[in-house]
Amino acid sequence: MSLMVAQISMAEMRVAHVFQDNMVLQRDLKVPVWGWTDAGAKVAVKFAAQEKTATADAKGYWIVDLEPMPANATGQSLVVQSGSDTIERKNILIGEVWVLSGQSNMARPLRNDGFDFPFFKKYSDDAEYPQIRFINFGFGVSPTPLDDIEPISRKKPEPWQVLNKTSSQHVMSIGFFFAKKIHKDLNVPVGLVQVAVSGTPQTTWMARETLESLPGEKGAENYHQQLFNGLESRLKVSSMGDIKSWADFETALKAWRNDPEATENNWPGAAANALLSDYPSVLYNARVHPLAPFAFRGMLWHQGEAGPGGKYGERMFAMIEQHRKLFKNDFHFIFGTLTRNTDSPPPMVPTYSTHAGITASMIDGDRLFAKDGKGTLVNFFDIGNTGGHWAMKEEAGRRMALAALTLVYGQKHIYTGPQLIEAKITGATATCTFRHVGEGLKFEPSINGISGVVVTGKDRTPVWADVKVAAPDTLVITHPQGADIAGIFYGAYRNPHETIFNSDGFTAFAFNTGIGTPLKVEQTTPLLSIVGEKPVKADMHVAHVRRNGYLVRAVEIKGPEQGTLKLKALIPAEWKGFEVRLGDKDVTPQKTLTENGATYIEIDAPINGASVIIAEKGQAESFAKIDRF
Repeated sequence: MSLMVAQISMAEMRVAHVFQDNMVLQRDLKVPVWGWTDAGAKVAVKFAAQEKTATADAKGYWIVDLEPMPANATGQSLVVQSGSDTIERKNILIGEVWVLSGQSNMARPLRNDGFDFPFFKKYSDDAEYPQIRFINFGFGVSPTPLDDIEPISRKKPEPWQVLNKTSSQHVMSIGFFFAKKIHKDLNVPVGLVQVAVSGTPQTTWMARETLESLPGEKGAENYHQQLFNGLESRLKVSSMGDIKSWADFETALKAWRNDPEATENNWPGAAANALLSDYPSVLYNARVHPLAPFAFRGMLWHQGEAGPGGKYGERMFAMIEQHRKLFKNDFHFIFGTLTRNTDSPPPMVPTYSTHAGITASMIDGDRLFAKDGKGTLVNFFDIGNTGGHWAMKEEAGRRMALAALTLVYGQKHIYTGPQLIEAKITGATATCTFRHVGEGLKFEPSINGISGVVVTGKDRTPVWADVKVAAPDTLVITHPQGADIAGIFYGAYRNPHETIFNSDGFTAFAFNTGIGTPLKVEQTTPLLSIVGEKPVKADMHVAHVRRNGYLVRAVEIKGPEQGTLKLKALIPAEWKGFEVRLGDKDVTPQKTLTENGATYIEIDAPINGASVIIAEKGQAESFAKIDRF
């Protein structure tokens, strides 16, 4: 009988799911440790020469705060005792802990990016870092905030993993590169708590009370109700088995939770999970709330492709303010913009497309975060390739790490590009001031002398502006025909010209200011195009367009496609001769032709092979070490 009582007691006593072997605890902050046992029971927690005690409340919940501790790369044990029951968690390090949140470009692990982009180097070859640890925290969705994680498997919770070549396939790519940079620069252990979920809107990560504080539309009493109503109508008409409403899901979820033999294989939301994950607050309930009040330094965030729109930046700020109150931790927040899509070349005429709407709203949020110095937006626009799941996570992680090293750890780095602060328009001239300029702004015209900055007059006709650097943080932008400027647009295209930089070479954030959407201009001399029908499922990707050259690569995402793409490439009239290089070898164009008064060459680009460099005579070598894909 006594053995049975001990087993029941042991089953009741537990620590929160996040506390497992191989974890990393946050250095230099108080570290809450909590769990559950019998109501009124005394609990002792021992770690790193500290012993803290607590008494479980009427619901069995207990919590202690370990005093701040310095970094320690030697594994130690966390021991929790209550009566005759003992729980031990082993090989625990102390260092810097970051939470990774958002949607797919944060959530995607190395294995996915390696599969989608087979022409990239094998990043897992440099993955033996025993002081970097990570955990995939959370599962499913929840109608209400959970006190603790519902593990994927009730018999074997998701563990903390030590980073190595094998486990690296499951680490989120941006976090992987971020953690390596932080670890190498600070020489401390790094822990990553991975909560991001692919394809999810920002509102699913917000607490219900925060969404309910925002006004609703379409007859809804608040923003939470508006979102819920829209999703209910979508779920009702979708083919999701027995789940035709949120009420259906709640009923099925209750039955699953009450089944001691249930696993993820019969989780009731499986068929409808992609849609259920869009419901307001459900991932906050399932992955953020049950993590509190875990101690961590900051959060990395990437999200935006799945919307929704509206006042995105203001919602982001409200979301993080609520998270900070929940965790009782004024943690740092670093987030990234959307990226470009290189499957069309930069336009040779002044063109506008509505790409930068969410990025503009992100910048609004960035200004709110900048007030306390604990949040910042990092420009990713220039490192995109496919527009959706982009490849250059290494550079994204590096930039976020540079931001953290600057804002959190006292180092000095330039980590992002110039961001417009103000544009004063007077007649045909605008004086524009920027931040994140480093030692000063640089302006470098693109191919054919294109400024990359579009201006419009009252008639909305777009023209390339004249641009000059007037001071380290100031550009003067002028309408070349002397017309009064109505609007200014930079980076306002899916793959724009990059012409404004800071001293460290980071390109400027996209911006538009003034009024009036530019009229459409017909393009007769494109920079690059595919000749004939595409023989395979591949696209050209054009990047690093500069005045004296550019790069193009033939890419078939998610596959080792063979063959070539035949491309027609522009040779600018301003060039004094040209050269073409495939990888490190000079090649001869198959044909030279003239169309609409412009000179073109035809070349073959190997699919998933080396980049093709088209450059002015003598300039190809300067492009040889550039890989912008």
